[in-house]
Amino acid sequence: MSAFKTYTDYDLEQMEELQRVVGRTLARKETLRKRTFFLAWGAVLLGAGLFLAVGKGSVFAALACCVLGALLLARGVFFYQLAAWAACRAMGQRTMGTDYALDKSEITAIRGKDSTHYAYDACYQLLETERSIYFIMKDGQGLILDKGNLRGGTVEELRGWLTEKCGKPLTWAGGKRTGEKAAKP
Repeated sequence: MSAFKTYTDYDLEQMEELQRVVGRTLARKETLRKRTFFLAWGAVLLGAGLFLAVGKGSVFAALACCVLGALLLARGVFFYQLAAWAACRAMGQRTMGTDYALDKSEITAIRGKDSTHYAYDACYQLLETERSIYFIMKDGQGLILDKGNLRGGTVEELRGWLTEKCGKPLTWAGGKRTGEKAAKP
């Protein structure tokens, strides 16, 4: 008998949260490098385009620099949203949500007719956001446990269950904490 059950739907909002969690915790340096590249080159090209426009240079070159610069700036500013959109698009219609059943010895992920079992000792890191708890494994894969669809107990009980079973602390990876009392890092 499962102690807890939840269902995670991989919608755009969930995928954006996933991109933020991965980008801020697991791939911090790579994400910073990419965002810095987009923002810096966007600013340089936008500045060059404005300089060409004011300096009576080529109108086409000025326009091209401004457009490319604005696109790169937008890519840097909306980095997580665009990454989430690309992930959703790559997954396409074949993606369905996942049911999770947490019992005494493992977490069972059920997607359609397939099920996979994950032992609690496979957990490398537990992360929490406003919406979900992330069960991250050493190979970088993870399970997204949606707190909004939780059955069989409260979110506080789930936190305690996972920290006990995994032997790992729950680390806050979301935005500013408001409303709900979240686990302390």
